Amino acid sequence: MIARRLATVVVAIGLIVGAFLIRRNVIEGGDDDDPDEQPEPPSALVCLTELSDVCTALGRDQPDLAITVETARETLDRLASGEDVPLWLTVEPFPAMSGSLVASEPLAASELAVATPPNRTAALTDQCAGQSLWRCVGDIAGDEWGGAPGRVEPSVGDAGTSAAALASFASAVAGYLSTTFGAAELEDPSFIPWVRPLIEAVPTSELSGQTPLATMLTRPSAVSIAGTSDAELAALDAPGERSDASYPEPSMWLQAVLAAPAGADVPRDLSTDAAAALLAAGWDDPGTATEPLPSANTMIALRTLWEDIQ
Repeated sequence: MIARRLATVVVAIGLIVGAFLIRRNVIEGGDDDDPDEQPEPPSALVCLTELSDVCTALGRDQPDLAITVETARETLDRLASGEDVPLWLTVEPFPAMSGSLVASEPLAASELAVATPPNRTAALTDQCAGQSLWRCVGDIAGDEWGGAPGRVEPSVGDAGTSAAALASFASAVAGYLSTTFGAAELEDPSFIPWVRPLIEAVPTSELSGQTPLATMLTRPSAVSIAGTSDAELAALDAPGERSDASYPEPSMWLQAVLAAPAGADVPRDLSTDAAAALLAAGWDDPGTATEPLPSANTMIALRTLWEDIQ
């Protein structure tokens, strides 16, 4: 008798639980159908080397996020080999260059610039008056400064490895071609004789500060014209006392994005935290950008050109 009653109780409990689950998951739709529910946050983030300080701040807001910092080349090589990268904080158009990641809307932007030591600015202004700045810099790369001691030593950085350096290289090439260009324009027969001295003026092994600006601020004799961005200037020389910034035409902007595999969701709070960390680090609101970098295919062609000349 007792066993029969226990069995009856168990069956009743099962019916109650089953009815609750049916109501919750079928009739009411369950939590999975909640339009406001956030996707599970990714457990790992790959961070562009140039954004390492941003990712340090982001890690404080997202303590469960495992953050790896590496160069654009390292991440692109891993993606090309078939490795998974769940989330990448990078700049456009690098997600499209990977062929496997989709970028978010831009989180922040930073205008590309050219920095010089204050004691070289007047000479550069005089020598390049009325000319495209980057085209002029390429024309005088390796020459004696007019009205200042030493040689003209420009650098965009290691464009084969660094995203920011490849961006500055794109800006320099646009200054020569004086137009929005694609891979076809790199076939101009006058282009290679112009770009080779620019690339070879400062060997990448001489960039003791890792970037042209960081090197220039400590060793102006090694780099006297540095491809950089407003964000890097804010990070390394916020008062602007050790460098002067110029903005070449056509204007180009870095645009920071979160990239993930197609179909993957990026939690809104992660995008919000990343955007806040970028703005705190000296980046601008994404709406201020006026001209993006060239397309993914053009950037790949530029990187190949760089590596062929190195």
